Amino acid sequence: MTAFNISKIGEPTEFSTALLEPDAGIAYAKATNDPTALHLDGTFMPPIYGVVPVWEKVFEVVSGVVPEEHFFSVVHGEQDMIFHKPLKSGIELKSRAIGQSVAVKESGTTLVVKSESFDNSTEDLILEQYFTMFFRGVDGELSVGEPHDMGINLELYKQEMSMGDQSKNFVAKVQTHFDDDQTFRYAQASGDFMPIHIDEEFAKSVGLPGMIIHGLCTMATASWAAIDQLCSGDPAKLARIAVRFSKPLRPGDDLVNMFIKDDSLENEGACSTYFLSSNRVSDGETILTNALVEVMK
Repeated sequence: MTAFNISKIGEPTEFSTALLEPDAGIAYAKATNDPTALHLDGTFMPPIYGVVPVWEKVFEVVSGVVPEEHFFSVVHGEQDMIFHKPLKSGIELKSRAIGQSVAVKESGTTLVVKSESFDNSTEDLILEQYFTMFFRGVDGELSVGEPHDMGINLELYKQEMSMGDQSKNFVAKVQTHFDDDQTFRYAQASGDFMPIHIDEEFAKSVGLPGMIIHGLCTMATASWAAIDQLCSGDPAKLARIAVRFSKPLRPGDDLVNMFIKDDSLENEGACSTYFLSSNRVSDGETILTNALVEVMK
């Protein structure tokens, strides 16, 4: 088994540029069943679309650190997106990525990739992201760098979520349905054609029950639910969304996103923080967990 190339950790990629085109944002919104008016009219890009312009650079880091033989062992473990400014259509982003850390565990190896996207005309930082990739059963041999900490108060999170909508801090629930053709529409809009999402037989060959919903598509539904319920429909108020991808969804599933306010941080900073949990309706299985949303006050 080939070891991870830890010499690449800390080495940034070159910048790439991408124009935030309204038509691409509208297509992404439709592919994620997003009802947000300011996404559907092309004013703003849906927040999770911010992954699309940096995928090439993130993969460049992954392919430089991880031997090719391990690529199909990967699971997208966590995603943390910090919006310093909203994704306004028409902006040209310049983006780069860097390997932040490798952490070797008994069950596999975790790679954290950080990306940064700037407004190419003003040099303002628009979006900072942390991609946590877990390579199942892979021994990376050596750990290096600092793993990303989403900073969530897990004890308080578990306490609040155990009370569910009986919590005094409960804010909202939003239910959404994933269509039978959801993965095909999302693949077209995002450029993510991994076969576990669009090839039933391949998905079964790697131990899945069949095609699964893209994790970022699930995250996208949580983001528009947050914009609707916490931001009064204004995408510019969403400052951060961070999730752990706990279980996969299947086409045809229904999902409930629940938001509970973290009032322990109410008087700190410019944002209000909400805990997020996303659960499959049919069996209550938690799909997104250890998750939070920050909203500009």
